Amino acid sequence: MSSPPPIRTKLLRILLLPLVSMVALWGFIAYSSVDEIAEVSQTQDRWEAIGSPLLQLIVELQRERQLSAEAPGSTAAYKPLAEQRQQTDAQVGKVREIVRTIIEGDSDATPAQVEAMVQALDGLQSLRASADGGVLAPTLTIIEAYNNLIAVVNRQFTDRDALSDVSSYRAVRGMAAFSATAEYLWREHAVLTSTIAQRRMTPTDRAAFVAAMSSRRLLFANAERDAGPELRAAYDRLVASEPYRRVVAVEDELFTFDTGGAPPVTAREWKGDAEAVLGQINQATQAELTRAAAEGQSQKVGAYWRIGLVLLLGLAAVLVSLALSYRFGRSLVDELLRLQRSAVELAEQRLPRLVERLRRGDDVDPATEAPALDPAETAEVDRVANAFAAVRRTAVEAAVGQAALRKGVSQVFLNLARRNQALLHRQLALLDTMERRVEEPEVLEDLFKLDHLTTRMRRHAENLIILSDSSPARRWRDPVPLFDVVRAAVLEVEDYTRVTVAPMPDAPLLVGAAVTDVIHLVAELIENATVYSPPNTTVQVRGVTAANGVALEVEDRGGSA
Repeated sequence: MSSPPPIRTKLLRILLLPLVSMVALWGFIAYSSVDEIAEVSQTQDRWEAIGSPLLQLIVELQRERQLSAEAPGSTAAYKPLAEQRQQTDAQVGKVREIVRTIIEGDSDATPAQVEAMVQALDGLQSLRASADGGVLAPTLTIIEAYNNLIAVVNRQFTDRDALSDVSSYRAVRGMAAFSATAEYLWREHAVLTSTIAQRRMTPTDRAAFVAAMSSRRLLFANAERDAGPELRAAYDRLVASEPYRRVVAVEDELFTFDTGGAPPVTAREWKGDAEAVLGQINQATQAELTRAAAEGQSQKVGAYWRIGLVLLLGLAAVLVSLALSYRFGRSLVDELLRLQRSAVELAEQRLPRLVERLRRGDDVDPATEAPALDPAETAEVDRVANAFAAVRRTAVEAAVGQAALRKGVSQVFLNLARRNQALLHRQLALLDTMERRVEEPEVLEDLFKLDHLTTRMRRHAENLIILSDSSPARRWRDPVPLFDVVRAAVLEVEDYTRVTVAPMPDAPLLVGAAVTDVIHLVAELIENATVYSPPNTTVQVRGVTAANGVALEVEDRGGSA
């Protein structure tokens, strides 16, 4: 069976558990923070790389849509539209190059909306060919096709899965809504321009205009709600401008317009006001985009500092915890080891020495044998040490008290035995005197029986004295023959008449100091033989020469001892 680990090892294991957990938690926080700031930084870098080109691409597509609506005949023969298509293609090429660079850098992180935008741009040439060939007719169908294409590109500013994850910021949401109002105003512009050129607004044209107007006003309300201070100032300037008021007035009038006739506005007035409003929106959007990028960079730097400070403070806390835990653990281990040494000393040295001294009858001071332990620095350990000291003191006091009690009881028994022994000696002396005076056989026989009974009583009294750890008063100074010692033992047995002692011609002399003890021992053996053997049998006692002296044999019918 393996021994348990020492106190130091077990305590260190206990202290290491929270430290390891703390270090693991700090490592997880550090990894998560660094990974998060790296992801945010990567997202912001991508947004800065693609945000402005996408905004310019939307503007070019909006102009191309407007010129497609203005084309007096075939879109293929309209020169301003052809020139605008070249500018749009150039901007599409820039966006494709940026997207290709991003995909090559990390293709797994490319959002689905970016891929959808690239596929939609791939269909731009097909859209133009259909418009030039007359497949898309009337003009409202061409406008709707451009609307769908621009909507796909515009999702990059509003979708959470797109590269512009900056939409999670409220101010940028306001900027996205403000920018999207330009798209719906462009749709209004394209529909109204087409109806003005045709001098007739059909119910379908009016429905498309009202849908674009409703979406613009809804997004304009969202922009007002989420706009930051800078964008709010641009918003207020736009709302207070005369072109915007005239555009709103035209929208309100067309909302209740009875379809079938020419719109109640000239192409020149509407185009001037609409393009003026669109210019202000695009200018404010570009300024807000630049400001948001600068603010994002500032926030990123601040986040780096905060995360660095948190990680440094966490590392410092871990190191301080390690130092304090080591110091506390070492102090606690030393105190527990001192307590362990005290317990081992009590069990292996003090108590055995105390028992030995009490056995010898020495006087013992409990305060000396159980001194108080040194106070511990830890309150819990100090209470344990005090409890152990109390237990040790109680154990020592109990041992001393029990020894004193046994000594007192033994002394009482010894006094009673010695008094009894003195009376028995006087009784034996009196019986011996009476035996010499009496001549009647019957009386003399009774006196002999009484003498024998008194002798046995003396033996039992001497046994009590021996059990009291003292020596009987009956002592021999000179050596005594072993045969006489055995005969004296036989005389102290009740059925001594059944005992036969064989002659011992070569029996040695027994030292006088041992005579009393040998008499008692042999008497007990002989009495045991007489008690556990049939009453009509005899008990034989013989002395046999052995290698190192003489061996006594006590034999009865039931066995030998």
